[in-house]
Amino acid sequence: MSYVEHGDPQLGPIVRGLAAALNDGESVNGSLGGHSALHLGILNGHVEICRYLARCGANVSAADRQGDLPIHLCALARILSDESAVQVARSLLEHGAQPDAVNARGETASDLAQMREKPLLYQLLKDS
Repeated sequence: MSYVEHGDPQLGPIVRGLAAALNDGESVNGSLGGHSALHLGILNGHVEICRYLARCGANVSAADRQGDLPIHLCALARILSDESAVQVARSLLEHGAQPDAVNARGETASDLAQMREKPLLYQLLKDS
């Protein structure tokens, strides 16, 4: 199965590298220091990469080493604006993320969105 979407102008060099790695048999759910590629994409503010990984089957319910799921990281990642967090969260929800999932500290993503002052993300999660 090819993960490369031929002719898609949105695929940048990083996504093409990810696609090549996946085509070579690398796991979309591999871990580096307790973080998956999806976790790292969110924490580094890479909206399109996160959306791409979700489409490729990344585990949208995998906890990182601190016990946060990708949906929680949308709220926690300071590098993501409220609008960007909504884009990533919407993709995660479309691929099965649970909006009311709790992290290791008993917090939901909407709790975190409210604390981090991301009202658009908070509303998306409350409406989901």
